[in-house]
Amino acid sequence: MLMRQSLISLIDLIRGLHQSR
Repeated sequence: MLMRQSLISLIDLIRGLHQSR
């Protein structure tokens, strides 16, 4: 269950970085 939250956090970070560009 915790893994799922970690994955979402990671995806959010990556998405934010991609949008920042």
